[in-house]
Amino acid sequence: MTFAFYAIPLANALGGYGWLFLFFACIGSILAFIPILFLMWKGEKIRAAFE
Repeated sequence: MTFAFYAIPLANALGGYGWLFLFFACIGSILAFIPILFLMWKGEKIRAAFE
């Protein structure tokens, strides 16, 4: 929750808010995609454990 305090300095370091939003979009996409890959890999075992 504290990432908002660092958003403005990070935007200045990256060269603008456009780059910051692209950075956040890429990070969010990666963080959303990792659980999907994990569930594709181990999903069958996880579902079997809850049956």
